[in-house]
Amino acid sequence: MKDIIASIKTIINSDHRVLVAMVALLLSAIAIVSISLANVHVSNLPIWSRYTSLGANYYDDQWQYLFVFVAEGIILGIIHNLIALKIYSKKGKQLTIMFICTSIFIALISAITLLRIIGINNVTL
Repeated sequence: MKDIIASIKTIINSDHRVLVAMVALLLSAIAIVSISLANVHVSNLPIWSRYTSLGANYYDDQWQYLFVFVAEGIILGIIHNLIALKIYSKKGKQLTIMFICTSIFIALISAITLLRIIGINNVTL
């Protein structure tokens, strides 16, 4: 815990690139959470959750499936930033930035997937 607090102080005082990357990760996670919560609607209609070119093209799921994106946004926003702080205290700045950029890439892929699911479901309903 002391390592994390010391890492936060060091990042705020001197490593502004890491701070900007962490804030970008947090904002992307907040965007995923807010988009998914804004589009969750209680319904008996199934939503299309996955696509494959093998067999059936679309797989149906219940509306609760969109809560997976809420959980993923929370994990990306909070837990990945805590992991980044731990990496920063143990391994340094470069590996931390690489980890955060990878997390932002995961958030981007999640946002694209979420928007596709929302778009497909809005068109078909």
